[in-house]
Amino acid sequence: MVSVLLPGLVSLAVTLAVMPLVIAAAHRRGLVSQPRDDRWSQRTVALMGGVGIFAGVVGGVAAWLVGGEGGVPLWLAAGAVLIFAAGVYDDLHEIRPVAKMLVQIVAAALPVAFGVRFGDSLPLFASVPLTLFWIVGVTNALNLIDGMDGLAGGIAAIASFILALLAFAFGANDVAAWMLVVTGAAIGFLAYNVRPARIFMGDSGSLFLGYLLATSALLVQPLGEGRLDRLLLMLVPLAVLAVPILDTTFVTVARLVHGRRVSVGGNDHVMHRLVHLGLSENRTVATLWGLSAVAGALALVPLFVRPEIAYVLAAAYGALVLVLAVQLAQADVYGHRQANADTHERLAANRIGTLLHSKLGHEWKALLGMTADVALVAAALFGADLLHGRTSVWARFSEDSMLVPGVIVVKISVFYGFWLYRGIWRYAGTPELLRIASATVVSSALAWTFVAVYAGLGAVSVPVAIIDAMLTFFVLAGVRMGLRGVRHAIFARRLTDGTRAVLYGAGDSGLLLMRELRQNDEHGLDPVGFLDDDPLKQGMLVQGVRVLGGLASLADACALVGARTVVITAHRIPLARRREIEAACTRAGLACRMFAISLDTVDLGHRTVAAPVHTAVATATPPGGDGGQVTPVGPPPATVAEDARA
Repeated sequence: MVSVLLPGLVSLAVTLAVMPLVIAAAHRRGLVSQPRDDRWSQRTVALMGGVGIFAGVVGGVAAWLVGGEGGVPLWLAAGAVLIFAAGVYDDLHEIRPVAKMLVQIVAAALPVAFGVRFGDSLPLFASVPLTLFWIVGVTNALNLIDGMDGLAGGIAAIASFILALLAFAFGANDVAAWMLVVTGAAIGFLAYNVRPARIFMGDSGSLFLGYLLATSALLVQPLGEGRLDRLLLMLVPLAVLAVPILDTTFVTVARLVHGRRVSVGGNDHVMHRLVHLGLSENRTVATLWGLSAVAGALALVPLFVRPEIAYVLAAAYGALVLVLAVQLAQADVYGHRQANADTHERLAANRIGTLLHSKLGHEWKALLGMTADVALVAAALFGADLLHGRTSVWARFSEDSMLVPGVIVVKISVFYGFWLYRGIWRYAGTPELLRIASATVVSSALAWTFVAVYAGLGAVSVPVAIIDAMLTFFVLAGVRMGLRGVRHAIFARRLTDGTRAVLYGAGDSGLLLMRELRQNDEHGLDPVGFLDDDPLKQGMLVQGVRVLGGLASLADACALVGARTVVITAHRIPLARRREIEAACTRAGLACRMFAISLDTVDLGHRTVAAPVHTAVATATPPGGDGGQVTPVGPPPATVAEDARA
């Protein structure tokens, strides 16, 4: 164990010691990152962090060799040095993209020449190009995700540590020691790269680490022969490096769909979209670290459970990624919706939806939903059999090739009949949950009726059927309500540059206003707390926002959360009470506003009709006035009238 851990500890120590020297030298020579439109960071930060990472890896390998315990393959060392040299040259002089790609292809060809390939069980004509694509793709994927403080370094540390655990579990202590060397260098760099970063790794670091992870995953993959089935072995490297792969795939597809050049950088990666949707930079990095850690843990799961369970968990992770991807696609990172006020132009700017609609017709959402539900229904059926544990319904189903497809067809048909593929699920609520529950009950009853008719009553297990129905409901509701949940989770933590506001009234109107303020920056208000006269609500949380107290604690509550504005949300509040709130705001030096919902009246000459409902925020007289007069801003009181002749 000491021989496995020692090289990694030396790598960590060397990186920690060398990095301050690299930072000082970079500033002296002007090797710094300047703020640019296509870069996220708007600070001047030292470059060449890859030099410190390289020094840490070399130090760890040297300690490993001195101990006489092993070393890295010659082809890996040669390829890593070649990639590092190209990265250093690019950081100093900017190498041409074609030349950079050529160097990467040469480095990727080295393991192929020595018989190391992605998926040894595949034919040579398939494994060779797949290996080249894997190494070049992962090398660049880590480079592309290096856009926020601590992100790429943290993901590299997580991925290399997971690979070390896999190698150790497979009994390959030399490979485990090598991966801990990479982990130590990544953690050592991370100490200087977490926000606010003192140094960036640059291409010399991101390409170097990406190459090490891509090739090392190929060393770990064949170690599982005989312990994992071949499909899982193919999936292990993908799971370990899931986040960089997902980010590269997502941004490539998005740019192609929106008619943008894939090779040109921009602030449209997954990390940028999360921030655009409302997460802070720290929460964004933590979220992507978490997704990477969960995917890495899934790579370890097959070591301890049956393969089928690993597949079920992989399907669940895939559903999570699908929900996240749908939400990320809503981020207007290209500014189409801001630039196009016209409704039709804004709809046309949603290129992904427009493209799918043009290719698949108005049922495109149904087709995508059905495809996902096929996997979810199968996973629920197997999970039910697994949880029951006493009968092997799945094994019985596997003997007849028609049973599982039949169950899936019956359930999907019922889901379609219950309109589960026509909902806008980010607005889903209790009615949608009831519809999912009804569809689940009916589909399960019909599906198991089909099993009884087709295969006989002996193929039916009532406990499995009940568990299957419950799991089906949970996975269907989880995926669909997940769109709403992710959206609310993001906006619940969203703070803009607007004025902090406390909302007076934690009822339905307060919730409506809070959602509007969170999703619409034009109001210039950030809801950071509630006040309410109901003592039962005080101290409670409303969608993550605390009810700070009542009228008596107005001044102290606003000071606690740094609020400068109080918005009265309860439209039925007595006039006398409203006057008391306005007076309290005046004494505390706070602005006071009034939230109202109204209908505009449109005069068409021969008749009068009501226009759509919209919201308005009325502004009270600023502190220093009489404190009692509220000046309305927005539409007049609601009126609905229409000429009888119409």
